[in-house]
Amino acid sequence: MNRGEAINIQYIELIEPYFNDRLSIKVTNRTKRLITSSAVTAEFRKWLER
Repeated sequence: MNRGEAINIQYIELIEPYFNDRLSIKVTNRTKRLITSSAVTAEFRKWLER
């Protein structure tokens, strides 16, 4: 997942740990999962907690 991927929190179905401190994100109506980079995973988790 990069800055070119904007998602609405309401469309996140599932977030799972992924290899090397990254996250796999399943989004509604999308077959391919989004993968966070290890550099932004911590910031993404903070965003989810808001």
